[in-house]
Amino acid sequence: MNFDFNFKNPISFFIRARLNATKDDVLFDTVEMPEMKNKALACYLLPKMEELTDLECAERFYGELCSGYMSITDLPAQYYMPVYHAIMQACDEIDSLTPYKDALNTALRADKRFQAA
Repeated sequence: MNFDFNFKNPISFFIRARLNATKDDVLFDTVEMPEMKNKALACYLLPKMEELTDLECAERFYGELCSGYMSITDLPAQYYMPVYHAIMQACDEIDSLTPYKDALNTALRADKRFQAA
């Protein structure tokens, strides 16, 4: 499945990593970046999500992008590390994302799914 997505309207994106989740409480570490940086990351990740996750996860990611945010909050643990590596790869390959690599890395490594890997 190919996802068709354009960024005609200004959209606010952010990555949220699950720090602590219980049934009643979820804490997030949010890395906020300027809109154009988020668009670059979203454009990089969107085609990779279908490769790295199952179709349901890829469709959810796409749907959230269409709703105006980018999140891996609900990403199942078995897909977390491949997506983590894709985000780090994006930071290495896209110069405008490089300044955000440390903040993204810190937030994503704090996630319990990373710690369990």
